[in-house]
Amino acid sequence: MKWQLATYESKLKELEEINRWTDNLMILRLKNKLGWTIAHAQARRGWTTKDKDVLKWATKHGYTVAHVQAFKWGEITDFDDEILNMKTTEPWLPQGKKLIMQPVTVRQMQNLGS
Repeated sequence: MKWQLATYESKLKELEEINRWTDNLMILRLKNKLGWTIAHAQARRGWTTKDKDVLKWATKHGYTVAHVQAFKWGEITDFDDEILNMKTTEPWLPQGKKLIMQPVTVRQMQNLGS
């Protein structure tokens, strides 16, 4: 049988079909062209981690696993200031009267979350 290299898409489909999560760093690191990792996808489905290295993984626009986790879990996430102050690299969150797009911090995502 020929061994196939796992891709982001194939592993994501597999994990979603069996409704499971993985903590395998090799799998969690798999990403698509925009930088979304399996860790990002799992965080959207409710998976959490306290691993600071994983929390810092970011898409091409600087949207980290911590941003996703903070939005999903809101105030119950227990992040230190280093993680809470991480910002996206691209403007995302409108603020103020003029609704100027601004980079968003993990703390802001936490306040927007559930």
